[in-house]
Amino acid sequence: MFFMFINRLIRDQMIELDERDPRIMRLGNLPSAYFLCGRDDNDEPFLGVPAEMMPWFTQIDWTGASLCRKEGYLYLEGRDPRTQTMLIAFGIRVRSKRLNVFAIDGHEDVDMMSLNMKVFEKDEQNPKQVYFADHHEVIGIPLQEIGTCHELSTDEEAEESRKILAKSGLDRTFTPTKIVGA
Repeated sequence: MFFMFINRLIRDQMIELDERDPRIMRLGNLPSAYFLCGRDDNDEPFLGVPAEMMPWFTQIDWTGASLCRKEGYLYLEGRDPRTQTMLIAFGIRVRSKRLNVFAIDGHEDVDMMSLNMKVFEKDEQNPKQVYFADHHEVIGIPLQEIGTCHELSTDEEAEESRKILAKSGLDRTFTPTKIVGA
């Protein structure tokens, strides 16, 4: 389901792959708005995930989250549990000042904080009303601050990813052609 979601975003040109490392994906403004962010009753930061993305979105092994204030993104990281090699960095666009909901710049040590995920639903009669689940779906994703998304992977890993993408043929441009019957 996650790959179908990514495929649709690529088709609709609402996601961009990083030129240096294609495993780093950045959502545009519209799909980033699918998610909500805030603090719960215990003052713990959370990312709100729409109920329509359940259970597949939270079943991904998100091992870390990085705040990149310079770029205005929260990057969710999926890494190989054995090698810690990055498999995917899923960037959700968040206004730089709004990233303070996860860690207040200059007042909180981001390295001591973690991110939880909560599921939410919109009220069908009143779209401005949102209902959150009483429990967290995912707890304790470690947070960190980065200056650029390129800190998430090494140059060697990025080069290997570009080679794999080129070998697959997915990095080529395709031109649609209408086929007319004979």
